[in-house]
Amino acid sequence: MGKKSKSDRKLLRLEAKLNAASRRWNKATTRTAAAEKEEERATARREKAEEKEVETAAAFARARDRLMNTRAKSLKGLLVKVRAREVDYSDDEALEVEILKSLVADLKAMRP
Repeated sequence: MGKKSKSDRKLLRLEAKLNAASRRWNKATTRTAAAEKEEERATARREKAEEKEVETAAAFARARDRLMNTRAKSLKGLLVKVRAREVDYSDDEALEVEILKSLVADLKAMRP
């Protein structure tokens, strides 16, 4: 218990290095946990935003369908549908056909 031998000094240095490495590892683990927690929060926010996007897209589709299924009685009404097409930035060919069919049906309904 008295004088430290040469080998004990080496062990004490190695212990200090081990303790320092342990502290660095603990800090790295803490940073990793914080990053994972932030990632989980970001994922939850993204998923919530995606759900909201799906809901609003469905609401938009319902509003578009209601508009397209309502008969235009004049040129003004036809222009409403044309403007509605401009609002919907879709390149969906089926949607274009649906809009065209609605406009044609309106024109046929306006015939005397």
